[in-house]
Amino acid sequence: AREADAFSRSHRGFLVVWAAGNDGDLGMFTIGSPATAKNILCVGAQQSTRESMMQQESGASAFLQLTSSLAQIEAEQAYAKWASFGAKTEFTGTLAVATPLDACATIHGNIVRGKIALVQRGTCLFTVKAQNVQAAGAVAMICYDNSFAPTVLMGGQAQGITIPCLSVSRHDGEMVREFMNV
Repeated sequence: AREADAFSRSHRGFLVVWAAGNDGDLGMFTIGSPATAKNILCVGAQQSTRESMMQQESGASAFLQLTSSLAQIEAEQAYAKWASFGAKTEFTGTLAVATPLDACATIHGNIVRGKIALVQRGTCLFTVKAQNVQAAGAVAMICYDNSFAPTVLMGGQAQGITIPCLSVSRHDGEMVREFMNV
């Protein structure tokens, strides 16, 4: 930021423009140096609502409505993206956390049989995760991110994946896991 300020002061006829970025000291979606310099123009884009994000993605997104039978848990919505593979149909059911959590190996026991499998991103391909939870009898898969970043689109190609597969942010995935532990 100091170098950008010094350049702006010494080159009065020159406008320094810097991208706001998304990785300031407070994490994703915050502004950091050099975009915080005093004598420059900082530019950025913002989407103010989940609805506006969905409109731009033309059908690749959905809202998950999360409800609980526990009175202390209010219904929540989670912004999600459909995977490039699997069915894109409505589904309902009980969530179960897959073991192993990354679903990169055979799922232990009957944990996800007849349920919506919650898995975490990382270690293997998204299609491998989907194949493993489907083989374990899950009716759908929700994969949450392993980093605090915008929700990722799960891509890949694999034959035979028929269950709905969605991705959500790390924040939403961890929120769901907290709800499950109440």
